[in-house]
Amino acid sequence: MNRSLLILILLCLIWNHATAQCDAGANTAVTLCSNGTAVDLLDLLNGSPMTSGSWIDAADVAIPDTFDPAVGLSGVYRYVVSMDENGALCALNDTAFLTLNISAVPLVSFTVNNSSGCGSLSAQFNNTTVAPGYTTCIWDFGNGGASTVCSPIHNYQNIGVYDVSLSISNGAGCQSTGTEPAMITVLTSPEAAFSMEESPIPSTTGVGRFINESIGATTYEWIIPLVGNYTDLDPVVTFPPEEASYFVCLEANALNGCSDTYCATVFVRDETIIYVPSAFTPNLDNVNDFFRPKLTFEPQLYEFQVFDRWGNMIFESKDPALGWNGASESGEFFSPDNYYAWKIKAVKDATIIDRMGKVLMLR
Repeated sequence: MNRSLLILILLCLIWNHATAQCDAGANTAVTLCSNGTAVDLLDLLNGSPMTSGSWIDAADVAIPDTFDPAVGLSGVYRYVVSMDENGALCALNDTAFLTLNISAVPLVSFTVNNSSGCGSLSAQFNNTTVAPGYTTCIWDFGNGGASTVCSPIHNYQNIGVYDVSLSISNGAGCQSTGTEPAMITVLTSPEAAFSMEESPIPSTTGVGRFINESIGATTYEWIIPLVGNYTDLDPVVTFPPEEASYFVCLEANALNGCSDTYCATVFVRDETIIYVPSAFTPNLDNVNDFFRPKLTFEPQLYEFQVFDRWGNMIFESKDPALGWNGASESGEFFSPDNYYAWKIKAVKDATIIDRMGKVLMLR
């Protein structure tokens, strides 16, 4: 067989074999998130591409079918089909172009101004995520609460430890999430409270006995201005023997570092009291017939006087048990209905007590 005939036979064989029609699919542009999972590039092409082709990157280097957006680069990738699934050469090679845009996702970061509290907590969260930019924020505060404000304030009302998560999305719809485990702690807070064994405190003794009614505390500090500070559970405090009021505060402290404060006004009552009626009715009905002051103490000396409107004394007594029945100075007739001035002088424990006032007499 001559050489020309052999070449002709070979050309016929090649022509007859390379008659397959190949399809690489249609050109496509796709955006992938940099934190997305690996994908099969063939799944991204439009059309109905054959599986017998191969991928080539922009540098004319063959690459695998699987593409990882975490390490892959944006660019134009070619899918070339030169034979069909049966191994037959394509009459013409077919190529599809895949344009990949890798969208970088922000690395989520955030802080909180106050991560722990006692009984409850108001936490100010600060989104510290930087470029590339983001368009939405979604918070999960760990206690069922959520927010779409990028730097929100959230209130925790229940005792517990809470994880906090922030999810951020960019304009391409790519989302990343950051979580801070046990970021928020709300501790049990004690409850401070107290009462007095006797209230008001009598000035004769000046002794106040406090009853601690706090819950969940182990140490205490009592603060009594002008008197002192105490750390007893139920302190017994001696106050100055005079009528006054004191704003007393109890700070109750728990082992976990939480504390609570309760304050109340404590009164010391001067028992040197003189009660004087403002009117009396000497009409012999045995009800309110005498005008007589009442003393809460036993005076060492006592003087009680009543005067008419001209300043004349019409009644005097040195006995606290005796009162004026409305008679005139001579006792011969009743004085007319009117206001009458009175004056009391008493001595108690070497202290002189003076009182003055008016009383209305009505029959």
